[in-house]
Amino acid sequence: RELTFVYKGEMPDKQSLGHVDTLLEGTVDVLCRMRSGTGSPEDIEAIRRAGKEREGVTALLESLVAGCREAGMLLFAWSLSPHLGEVTASDGQGGPRVALIFGWGGSTARQLQGPRQFWEAQGCTTVVATRTPFNVQKQVAAIAERIPTNASVLIHAFSNNGLYLLHDFLDLWQGKVSGLVVDSAPDNSASLTLLRQVTNGCICA
Repeated sequence: RELTFVYKGEMPDKQSLGHVDTLLEGTVDVLCRMRSGTGSPEDIEAIRRAGKEREGVTALLESLVAGCREAGMLLFAWSLSPHLGEVTASDGQGGPRVALIFGWGGSTARQLQGPRQFWEAQGCTTVVATRTPFNVQKQVAAIAERIPTNASVLIHAFSNNGLYLLHDFLDLWQGKVSGLVVDSAPDNSASLTLLRQVTNGCICA
């Protein structure tokens, strides 16, 4: 069921944001684009670099209330990967065992610290990522770059989003997967085709 919002005010312009003098140069323009419904993933990254995530979310919400569906789609995509596809790796690169931790939708590196500590206690180098819908190919390439040659790789995937990233990863990476943990398994809304592709990819690996 589709909800319709009616916004009776005027869309904020650049002057309405001018009082926020802590904004970095160019950030005001970015917020204006986001409030007018013309924001982009690059604008979200600029907002993150400026440390103005709260202002960015507010701008998108105001655009959504004004009836811009694109703002809602951008906000939802951002919520799936708050750090926009960031890939973090622990010290110990070059070790023989690597645990790839693929987070659930909306998870952060801090929230995945528990699984990371568990695998590091087993002697693994860890690589943590939460799938981004913006440029997943770049993210997958960054994950693959952190895997040493001839490493023994196991994957700990959380929920639907973790399996989506697993599927994207197996499309690119041609190495051997020594183990797979499916944590908080996907619900019935997950595509059977996706699950078959993931299973076949693991078997082939």
